[in-house]
Amino acid sequence: MNTNYFKTTAIAALTLFCIFTTTSISAQTVDFKSIDTFFKIADKLSQNKNVKKSDWKKLYKTAAYQKLKINQSDCKDIREAMELTFLSENKALCDSLLAAPYSLSDDDYNLKLLLRNCVSLAKNYDDVKNVRQSYDFEELKAQAIRQFRDFMPAVNDSFLTVPDIYFFFNGPDGYAIGNSIMLDFNYFYQNPQRIVGTFAHEIFHAYRFHLKKVKIIYSNALLYTLDRIQDEGIADLINKKGSEYSAKTLTEIGYPIDLEKMYLETVANCSDWLSRLDSLTLAHLDGTMPYDTYQEQILSLIKRNAHPVGYHISQLMVKNGLKAKMLDSFYNPIEFVKLYNSIAESEGMHVFSDRFMTYIDELYSKK
Repeated sequence: MNTNYFKTTAIAALTLFCIFTTTSISAQTVDFKSIDTFFKIADKLSQNKNVKKSDWKKLYKTAAYQKLKINQSDCKDIREAMELTFLSENKALCDSLLAAPYSLSDDDYNLKLLLRNCVSLAKNYDDVKNVRQSYDFEELKAQAIRQFRDFMPAVNDSFLTVPDIYFFFNGPDGYAIGNSIMLDFNYFYQNPQRIVGTFAHEIFHAYRFHLKKVKIIYSNALLYTLDRIQDEGIADLINKKGSEYSAKTLTEIGYPIDLEKMYLETVANCSDWLSRLDSLTLAHLDGTMPYDTYQEQILSLIKRNAHPVGYHISQLMVKNGLKAKMLDSFYNPIEFVKLYNSIAESEGMHVFSDRFMTYIDELYSKK
């Protein structure tokens, strides 16, 4: 749930073109190399031992960080957060940074986020390391599969895959890249049971990927946007307990309060947000907005909002007794929008225009 949680773009979505082919429900990989290297460096720092340049290089070259595609700025922030946390000589500076105002707009936002997560981990350092050695990760996978099966009324086992798991240190986050689930170890440590839900959520994404029209959806910005809303909205039903819970969780695990407020504001303004999507599309169809501008506008609109908007819509469908119908077409974003439109007026929400509905039908039906 770091900013990556809200920043997926069409380019990032291309990583999902990795097709899941195995029918086994055992993950091929549970990778601890990154977090184990982190522990070794943290031990050296806390003992005031020299950490060589090669030690840091080894950390950044672990598979988890390679999959995350961390850049030089990320590497610098990771190192600085660790040195501030584990070197005793930096305690006063660390405390000062933690006490400073904290916002998404801060120039050093990423460092502040990493520092909070690192300090949280350090407070329970020995126990965190013990959990790394003793936790039953096979049981974690088994529980996640059960939670996913409980949510989906019928599962085709040939499409059921358990993504690989990579543990690392970064922001307090869990998210998917290709056929892998990336988990910050402190995020896991704080609430392993929450990770069961996160894992089940990501299994849903992997399962759904088999059935959706990937090439058609990723060929058009509007279809991509609607697909994101459906994909995240339904998946959030698996492991979330309401929009307020989702927003509050962001602050509890270390994000600034303005991210929680942004989430709740998006939910409150969901109808206006959907109306904007409709009006932008009509402007494009009328020829007053070229496609490049239209694409930029709606991808900007979705980048922070797929989770709160999609989850709010999904909750409204459940409230109106449409959960079964929603799950029957869980891989078809057009059907999702049609279901939404059927209850929108009664819920005081924006009703998508007939022209918008005809347009998305035509886009989705193209071969």
